[in-house]
Amino acid sequence: MKYTRSLIALSAVVLSQTAMAAEGDIFLENNGVVVMEVESMPAQGGWTEKTDITGFLGDSYYEWTGPDHFPKGAAGNGTITYTFRITSPGNYQMRWRNRIAVGDSNTEHNDSWLRLATGQDVDGEEPLSGWTKVYMNNRTSWVWDARTVDHVGNPIRQYFSSGDHTLEISGRSAGHAIDRIVLYKYDDINYTTSKFNGYQESATTTEPWDGPADPDPEPEPEPEPELPDWSTDKVTQAINTCEQGTLSLSPIDDLYLQNNIVTDNSELKVNDNNRTALLKFDLSQVPPSVQNASLIVTVGNDKGKGALILSSAHHSDWSERDTGFNRPDNSLLLGTFEGDWKKQEHQELPFDAALLSSGIETLILEMGAGADDVSLKSRSTQEGPRLQLTGGTDFCEQHEILLAFAEAEKEREEQLEEPPVVDEPPVIEEPEPEPE
Repeated sequence: MKYTRSLIALSAVVLSQTAMAAEGDIFLENNGVVVMEVESMPAQGGWTEKTDITGFLGDSYYEWTGPDHFPKGAAGNGTITYTFRITSPGNYQMRWRNRIAVGDSNTEHNDSWLRLATGQDVDGEEPLSGWTKVYMNNRTSWVWDARTVDHVGNPIRQYFSSGDHTLEISGRSAGHAIDRIVLYKYDDINYTTSKFNGYQESATTTEPWDGPADPDPEPEPEPEPELPDWSTDKVTQAINTCEQGTLSLSPIDDLYLQNNIVTDNSELKVNDNNRTALLKFDLSQVPPSVQNASLIVTVGNDKGKGALILSSAHHSDWSERDTGFNRPDNSLLLGTFEGDWKKQEHQELPFDAALLSSGIETLILEMGAGADDVSLKSRSTQEGPRLQLTGGTDFCEQHEILLAFAEAEKEREEQLEEPPVVDEPPVIEEPEPEPE
């Protein structure tokens, strides 16, 4: 089959017909990016080339129409192999543009098998061993989403040395459609939907690799993070203390939801699709004279770029230990914060203190449409989130009074719960009868 493509120049629209990649071609990485249209390699048994669902890039997409192959031992059916050449070795992330093509569930028909046989695991990232289930959870549109580990959703990241490598896909769930595949150096390139949709397919070659050998490639170590200014190594004010008119509070609960499934670990992951972070604070001892409020967070291992949205919740009737989770809806928008969210950096999100309640308050964090995923340190780490509240000169004194009153009330309630002590009646012994 002959394939054609339209190329759009920046200065003018120029249409030119060029042959697309063919079997045996090697895709060339350029500036840390490799772009491969899925239909550039012939569809193998079980994969069907289609154009039924609009919005695809290139000329078509592939949908797995063969049977389900859920066990890992069944991986490898209908294997399609893509070969690519790396000239800039380093840590790469794989994203594919995919869609659920059948049904009305976002947890079915949503995955395929992937194998990156020549990649190496990266420290701190999910290790890959042979065929790996790669999934997403968006039912209504084409999305650049590729994750592994159920209910966790870790990105697909590997180290690639200089030279030629392979990426293989095989069928897992019937009805999963794949449109385009991209590998990119995630430390150098921020993902956005528009950027990835706009990439042209990488150039190809059939010439053998003649570059320098990389005899003992090692994954690039993660850079040593600079300590944020307010970390426990540098900050003078501890959490849950009030000093010089500033009260610093840690959440009493925090977690993130993925597809409304509770996940509680050392990082809170948020995106624009199916991941939301919840932070619960006890504000019952915050004086009413509070003037300013900020949420301070530290970015974790997943950097990102885009709008971070902070809202209050309409209730706080939840716990990270709940088995039947009662997810609160958004109540008030507190702020939208555009930013370049870099690893280990702390970010301050100021908002109107008058929007806070006087009791238990839940804050919700999400990413805006088209933003990259971001992870934030949770309260289980020393760099966890904190709510910073400031007031006047007597703000901390008022807080101490409220705190002491709450402690006294707690003691009084505990005393009321104790059973009363009942004195035993004295035992009266009857005198022994005198002998006759």
